[in-house]
Amino acid sequence: AVVISLLATALVLSWVYALIQSRLQRLIQDSEQRLSSALEASGGGIWEYDPPTGRVWFDPRWFGMLGYDADELPQEYATWAGLLHPEDREMAEEAVRRHVAEGTDFKLEFRLRAKDGSWRWIQSNGTILERDGLGRVLRLVGIHLDVTSSRTTEEVIRESARRYHFLYEKSPSISLVIGLDGRLRDVNGSFVSLLGYEK
Repeated sequence: AVVISLLATALVLSWVYALIQSRLQRLIQDSEQRLSSALEASGGGIWEYDPPTGRVWFDPRWFGMLGYDADELPQEYATWAGLLHPEDREMAEEAVRRHVAEGTDFKLEFRLRAKDGSWRWIQSNGTILERDGLGRVLRLVGIHLDVTSSRTTEEVIRESARRYHFLYEKSPSISLVIGLDGRLRDVNGSFVSLLGYEK
């Protein structure tokens, strides 16, 4: 009777364990699916970096945002460094070294060369995933987002503002800006020279 009772208990425990394992597996799959969908929607690519060993890992989306196939470039730190724009390389590598040394999360922007030879502006967000017993960084994980279009839009707006300001200041016509409160906010050079008003 004791043996049967033990066998029955073992069978129930085995069934409960299998049920719990199945539910956990489903939760993990659901979580992975949500993460994958969110990454797909953002267009971002995941990277992982282990500073002590120098090992890196880039997911297929990381390569894809630059026009490469996942197996086209090696999974090495030198891949990332080699794709950096020459004007951004020192700043980006120094920022990564500094954040690893300080053990802090980071957000920085730099340009990476795409397969077609164009330069893509990338926003890199990284966080510490693992530390050793002394608090040294063992592993970082992050995401690369292609922000080229927003950087291009910002530059167009800045250039438009520069042109507007130049035309405003150099116009032979008197120009002024009045705020919503009715107060004079700005005048151009013609206003100053013709009417003697000082800015």
